[in-house]
Amino acid sequence: MYLAELTKTTIADDHLAAILKELGVVFSARVIDELCRRSMSPKDRMVAATCAFMATTSSALPDDVKQQVTTHIDGVLERYLVDESIIDRLDNPDPTLETRRQVLLNSLARVYCRKARRSHWRANAS
Repeated sequence: MYLAELTKTTIADDHLAAILKELGVVFSARVIDELCRRSMSPKDRMVAATCAFMATTSSALPDDVKQQVTTHIDGVLERYLVDESIIDRLDNPDPTLETRRQVLLNSLARVYCRKARRSHWRANAS
């Protein structure tokens, strides 16, 4: 996430090539444990991966790089959902995997956004 956020700063003006090179860490992750800390709970891993996806989409990365990164994160999340049977435990398995994954990600995004708004409000209230 920090690499995506870094692209919105003036640092990216001189160091975009280095930022793009560091994205290799994301592309080397094949499973969620390589993308997120293993000590995180399954829910927190999903939230962290979803946040990375959202940070990438709102970043100042070139569009083709955004597409590559989000597609890769999406693939890692999909493997996690299948390998751990997450979706089967949460909902009716009749819809397609893509539909069920999207519903779950949207749900996680809403939780994350609510937490972010509360944190922002608390920080500005003091």
